[in-house]
Amino acid sequence: MSKRKHTGNPTLSSQEAIKLPAAKKAKKRAEDKPKASTHRSTAEDEHSSSEEDGGSESESPRALETAAEELARMQKGWLAPIYALFSVSLPSGEPQRRYHTFACKKCGHKIDRYLDTQDHKSTGNMHKHANKCFGEDVAKQLLGAKTVKDAQHAVKSYLEDGKITVFFERKEKGKVTYSHRAHTAVETRVEIVRWVSESLRPFSIVDDRGFRELMLTGRPGYKLPSAATVSRDVKEVFARTRNRIAEFFQNYRGRVSFTTDGWTSPNHRAYIALGVHFEKDGVPMSMLLDFVELAVVST
Repeated sequence: MSKRKHTGNPTLSSQEAIKLPAAKKAKKRAEDKPKASTHRSTAEDEHSSSEEDGGSESESPRALETAAEELARMQKGWLAPIYALFSVSLPSGEPQRRYHTFACKKCGHKIDRYLDTQDHKSTGNMHKHANKCFGEDVAKQLLGAKTVKDAQHAVKSYLEDGKITVFFERKEKGKVTYSHRAHTAVETRVEIVRWVSESLRPFSIVDDRGFRELMLTGRPGYKLPSAATVSRDVKEVFARTRNRIAEFFQNYRGRVSFTTDGWTSPNHRAYIALGVHFEKDGVPMSMLLDFVELAVVST
């Protein structure tokens, strides 16, 4: 007969007696882990629920600011000169999406910029409109300002009284080149001021029939300034230039030489001119300071 194995509950050996408590402890730890995880999850859910219900005591200050306060805060970071060409406003009512409206200061065209998009700080559309509305060259000069404040001053001067001193700059001597693009209205005024001043042309030359025929043939929509506008522009440029020259010589640290020259015209009028000679960056320069008519002629 074959021997059958004993399946009863035999007496534990000494090694098995030592291993049994350790196995029970490991089993208990395994059973306790899900409970702890469930406890943490429940606690986090309760905390999240309390924040959604407004129970959080330390809400972010930005969550409490009004739309106007948010706009004022964001404007402090708008340092690009392009913002000087537009005025910004908030939408009326309570829109479903938050956005700001930028209106062109020249034509009033409006551009909406939504705050819930990734490009909510983009100025691409504003640049495109500025080049189209102001003209690429004018926009380039306005946007070339170092700060927003400088750009705002230039835009204000350009829009309010049509002053062009912000665009008037001295061209360096050298090879003369001509652009294939026609002048803008502002550039035309600049060049006419330069032309009548350097070539001693009368302001009324812009009303001359031959001049207008030459300028408007093929371009009937080309805008020419009136004689009154040319007169005003020349006087404005002269006043600004005179102040700049005075400031230059007040701060000049080199030597200057003054000269005078007087003569009588064929119609028996006496004139005297005052000039100055100096050196700037190693280059000798001469400048006419004043030209006046004498009241009394003595021989």
